[in-house]
Amino acid sequence: MPTQAVRPARAPHQGLGVAIGPTAGGWLLAHYAWGSIFAVNLPVAVLALIVGWFVVPASAALKQPRFDPVGVVLAAVSSGTLTYAMVDAATVSWASGTTAGRWVLSALPVVAFVAWEARAPHPMV
Repeated sequence: MPTQAVRPARAPHQGLGVAIGPTAGGWLLAHYAWGSIFAVNLPVAVLALIVGWFVVPASAALKQPRFDPVGVVLAAVSSGTLTYAMVDAATVSWASGTTAGRWVLSALPVVAFVAWEARAPHPMV
C-alpha cells in the first residue's frame, strides 16, 4: 500500500486533537486536580499500543538501526540545559548575567550535538 494513500486519513484526526485537546484540558483543570490532564492519556496510550500491535506491519528494513549513545546523551544534556535556562530565567531575570551565562553554557551541548550527529556513523537525526 502506498504511503501517500495513508497520510490524508490522518489529517481529520489531527484536527480533532487540536480542537478537542485544549477544551478538554481546560474542563479537566476546572473540575479536577492538574494531574488529571496526564491521567486522561493513559487509556489513550494503552489503546494505541494495543491497536498498533495488530495494525502496524513489521519493518521491512534490511538493517536494524544502530543505537547512538553519544547522541542520546548530548540530546538529553542539550534539552536539559536549555530547559533549565528558560525556566530559571523567570525567577532570576531574563536580563541578568546569570541567565545570559546559562544560555551560553546551554548552547555548548547543542553545538556538540550538531557536530557529533554530522559525523556519527549512525546518527539519531
